Amino acid sequence: MFTLQADHAAPAFLLIFPNGKIYAFVSPIETSLLSALKDKIEIIAYLSSAEIIPFIKKATKKNKIILAEYSDNYNFDIIKYSWLKKLKKEFILKPAQDVIFPLRMVKTVSELKLIQRSVNATFEILEKLKSEIKAGVTEMDIYDLIYFETRKKHAENSFKTITASGKRAINPHPIRTTDKKLKNGEFFIIDMGVSFYGYTSDITRTFLIGGDIREHKFYKAAQAMFMEMESMDLSKIYPFELTEKMNIIAKQYKVDIYEKHAYGHGIGTAVHDIYPNLSLSKNIFNKHKFRDGVAFAFEPGFYTKNIGFRWENDYFIKDGRAIKF
Repeated sequence: MFTLQADHAAPAFLLIFPNGKIYAFVSPIETSLLSALKDKIEIIAYLSSAEIIPFIKKATKKNKIILAEYSDNYNFDIIKYSWLKKLKKEFILKPAQDVIFPLRMVKTVSELKLIQRSVNATFEILEKLKSEIKAGVTEMDIYDLIYFETRKKHAENSFKTITASGKRAINPHPIRTTDKKLKNGEFFIIDMGVSFYGYTSDITRTFLIGGDIREHKFYKAAQAMFMEMESMDLSKIYPFELTEKMNIIAKQYKVDIYEKHAYGHGIGTAVHDIYPNLSLSKNIFNKHKFRDGVAFAFEPGFYTKNIGFRWENDYFIKDGRAIKF
């Protein structure tokens, strides 16, 4: 309800006390969504944010410190909503990221199963597409097929699918899909994901139209990175240290000058979840070492003036090792 609610739903909030008491603030039309939890939490329907503050003041009594968090990807703005600004006048608001971050970072068994389901569905769709990817077919044709096959699985797209060929693929995130026809000798990137109950996959494949992508140096460099990453004991390192190792391989294959983005990102209820960020950054998101239960996408990508290449798989960590979903 609170991390996966539909875009059109009214904002919902939780007030959680250390003793386990939980209040849920929802609009009246959303209360039925929480009916199964009515024995565990107290549901408070609100019509106006003005109703929330007096209740919080009464419920918290003399406590003046509140940890505030908004469950949005990367967004730790504690004054996201106007009523929180008013709350700030009554209480000392502090970010709750030190509480929320570890919970989002490590996935439960059930969460990993949902991601696995999404990954499986993605590969099934990609397998169906192989016979359709050929010269003369348009980027939009493939885009529409992905949308259709995703809906057939009663799933949603994790994000707006990318289908880009030729020079359009030199930008990792092209603006839109077009009616451009695929041509022999071109690189064609499909970056797609499937979502079940909000848990996402993120898989990318690059095809050489009329040829074998496995013969290209970009593919060979990427596969060397995958093999090295899969062989490492990640429990002993930080995300930026994995990036450093990948940079060494990129230089060995002389492809480092063609890189435009990080080597990967977390996955979960956000297609770019908050941990890990496989760049060289040592920010809040990367101050933790890898640990079992972390789920992430690994995506080496190389881009010249004429072609774009990216190859992406999804992983989770078990016993310190990266296991492909």
